[in-house]
Amino acid sequence: MGYQGLQEELKRVLNLDLPVTEWAKEEGIADKELLARIERRADEHMAAKAAQWVPTYALCREVHPAADARSSLARASRDARSPS
Repeated sequence: MGYQGLQEELKRVLNLDLPVTEWAKEEGIADKELLARIERRADEHMAAKAAQWVPTYALCREVHPAADARSSLARASRDARSPS
């Protein structure tokens, strides 16, 4: 896969529209630097997505505590171990 293919896959898989082919044309840029740029942008993108959903998750837990899957699983596990 070339740089164009990488750029297309980043768009398809992560919804990241990065100028990978343009970066690759920069004089003196190594693959390591290109990868670092992609990782930094991907981390920023995912952090923004997480920040967008964290308040919603917190609200769901307040409105309906069963929305917290961990507590639901813990409750189910505890109930399964309890003698009836």
